[in-house]
Amino acid sequence: MTMDMNVIVLSASKYDLKAEDGTALKGVSCTYLLTNTLAPVGSETALGYVPAKCSFSYESFEKFKQCPGVYRFVCDFAVSGGTGGKASIKPTDLEFIKGFGEEKATKTSK
Repeated sequence: MTMDMNVIVLSASKYDLKAEDGTALKGVSCTYLLTNTLAPVGSETALGYVPAKCSFSYESFEKFKQCPGVYRFVCDFAVSGGTGGKASIKPTDLEFIKGFGEEKATKTSK
């Protein structure tokens, strides 16, 4: 099943390295919050947001326009079989919605 959700992306970083067995590992590491606002949240035992992390394809880096920013994630939703099956959400695509503040961060080449 596919679902969309709006999130705040905090960071996006390309990686291109080799595993110990020589296999190429390329992609984009993304840290995000499962919210599209920064309204205060909390309970008697916890306050705030816990960042989540996922990976996208290496080519998807061009879709990241500004961080932090609000993005729409297209996700695959699955529940593993067996007793006590766990739900998992895997972002597979993204779309920039809006940035924060007046200043626009720009990508720099190194």
